[in-house]
Amino acid sequence: MTIGVLPGANIVRQYAQDSIDDHAIENISLLMEIRDNAIHFHNVGRDLHKRVQEVGAAALRNFAFAARKWFDCDLSQYQFALMPVAFETPAGVIQTVFGDDTKGAAGKLAKLLADQERKFPFEAAKPFNVGVEVELRFVRNSNAQAMPVIVSSNDPNAIRVTLSEEDTLKRYPWDYRTLCKALRKTPNFKENERFHKLRRPLEDDPRFCRVRLLDPRNKKSSKQRFYSPAILDEIVKHYV
Repeated sequence: MTIGVLPGANIVRQYAQDSIDDHAIENISLLMEIRDNAIHFHNVGRDLHKRVQEVGAAALRNFAFAARKWFDCDLSQYQFALMPVAFETPAGVIQTVFGDDTKGAAGKLAKLLADQERKFPFEAAKPFNVGVEVELRFVRNSNAQAMPVIVSSNDPNAIRVTLSEEDTLKRYPWDYRTLCKALRKTPNFKENERFHKLRRPLEDDPRFCRVRLLDPRNKKSSKQRFYSPAILDEIVKHYV
């Protein structure tokens, strides 16, 4: 005789010892929702990527705890590495300048995952969780073993990274007007000579600005500056 996943999980929840709790049950339920709705995942929005990552990471954490508790099996020896669904910075995933575009069935699933994670918030001290908080950071590292990446042409030993037009648009999505619009939310900001003096040096820094052809196929095309949202903090700090 076979039984379903959730009925089986509910049986384990009734164990007198080493049982699972509502958080583990809800995590399993959300995994099934993700499985059942996977057909709708083509070109979904950023928020759903993040939610699926959080639920999946919690499932692995829950499984590792149960394996150790029930079978005295330490899974750390296998060195599992749960990879991010997409390598995007927090600015790209959580506080993206673009609105989330998840709609239809995938949008409903994203809302369900978000609602249940609010209902069962992550607690590091608990053995089981519905979701975990996932944060991806790109940080500076002075470690001599770290792989160098070229940011300017000053270091001939660094590995050169070539950005496609699509990559450039993702990293530098703002034109001048969009930058000024974002800055207008800052108290005391004015589009004046002071602003221009602050902005111009930053335009020479590839972390904040990139000049690209309006028509990439035509080398004689007009050029325009595009800005990374990271430039905002560099300018705003002079007004606060």
